[in-house]
Amino acid sequence: MPINTESNPKLAEFFSHSSAKQDRVIIKEGHVANPSTFHRGKKYTAISEEVFKRDFPQYYQENLKANLDLLKALLKEQPAEIATLAYSLLEPSAKRGEALTERKLLEVKHLVATANINSKHYEQRLKLFDSISKDPRLQACIEAHNPGKMDGYLQEIKQAAKTKAKAAGPGIALNLLVPGIGPLISAAKGLHTSARNADKEVCHNQLIKLATLPNRNSSLALAIGQVLSRHHAALSTQGAINATLDTSLAGLGTFGLAGVDKIGVMPLAKSAVAEAFETNTAKTLASTSVAMAPTLVNFSLNSGLSSIDSASLAQVLPRFEIHNHKGEFTFDLQDPQTVYALLSYLGPSENKQMTNSTASPQEKEIEKARLSLKAELGSSASEELIPDIDPILLPEKEIRKPSDKAYQKLLNEDYDWLVPAIKLTDENKFDQIDKALSYNLPMEFDGKTIYLEKSPKLEESGLIKAMKEDGSPSLLRLLYLAEGWL
Repeated sequence: MPINTESNPKLAEFFSHSSAKQDRVIIKEGHVANPSTFHRGKKYTAISEEVFKRDFPQYYQENLKANLDLLKALLKEQPAEIATLAYSLLEPSAKRGEALTERKLLEVKHLVATANINSKHYEQRLKLFDSISKDPRLQACIEAHNPGKMDGYLQEIKQAAKTKAKAAGPGIALNLLVPGIGPLISAAKGLHTSARNADKEVCHNQLIKLATLPNRNSSLALAIGQVLSRHHAALSTQGAINATLDTSLAGLGTFGLAGVDKIGVMPLAKSAVAEAFETNTAKTLASTSVAMAPTLVNFSLNSGLSSIDSASLAQVLPRFEIHNHKGEFTFDLQDPQTVYALLSYLGPSENKQMTNSTASPQEKEIEKARLSLKAELGSSASEELIPDIDPILLPEKEIRKPSDKAYQKLLNEDYDWLVPAIKLTDENKFDQIDKALSYNLPMEFDGKTIYLEKSPKLEESGLIKAMKEDGSPSLLRLLYLAEGWL
């Protein structure tokens, strides 16, 4: 009986392939499938779209068909407004023939579930994202964190900014135009990187908890925290595995990591390494030569990161669809570098030249949208947060608050101090913070158990006064602190 190649897969079949992986899916003999290892289109996944169309039009057509069949399945099985909203997440890139991936399917799956409950919130955010996508300042931020993705757009903007830095008028806010941050997270080798990223992962997990408090509830902060937590977890696992293999395959606990042994991704890293060496091949390579370690790194890293990648995307954010004279580009907020770009864009205070009566309607729309997203992270229009930027555009006044030291101290010294401290700060119960966070830590010494008092001692350090004066911190400021931007 001949196979009907024109049949359209059901939505459930598409969603059965959803995962956090970036693997491409195609429609093969009427069913959703992953291309085989030897599929010719494999080698084109890292090449430009123009090469797809010129040298392998079949790849382009396969992508168009997969996306179109997904739209058909959505329209057939969901109300039209839900289907249209869910597909809007992919539509611009789908029209350009970009691949449908398992990660995209996972986002669509979550968005369908969310939209069926209440689509209004996502629609409002989509409008805000559409507005700021037109902003050259955001485009410069994105290019800074994704170098070359917009064909050198940042360098062009940067030169224009330096030329006009001293000019006045209702133009674009130059204090934000060039956030020359570059790669903010440097994944160096060894245990230092592993421990540092494990710490940052835990910091973001604390901020995720804060983002669920009634007076700080923010789905945007929650989504950002999840992306950055997974990002640091991946870097930490990679550093742990590399370091473990580089030190004669010894255990992590012997290298001063006992303090983070039961949190973050340390157990996952240990498990991944152990799994790698259970195979005869891995044991043979390990005993043969230390020079073979890179092979083992790849083997065990894939094992270790698989459970991270399988994490669900609880919050779905719209994509940034950038249209400028360089072309059309899609940027995914499941990508940590795009998240960093958004955070650096939202940091600076209101540009009143873009909101006063002399500003153009588009300038007002863009700045209003930026301030709305800034407010969702608890940051007022007047709050000034600028990461390491080009010296020519540095603000004249100091933007780090004295209380930042207090919250940095809480983040650095104990993973469970930040959330209760913020709760007490929100309630103006500053005098209770040191007492509420103090506890006795049992330690073995000379055959006896002694108790060491553990306390942030903020009052003793003079930081409680600063916390009272500065008030409760925004989630955006805490995100900057967690990343070490202040």
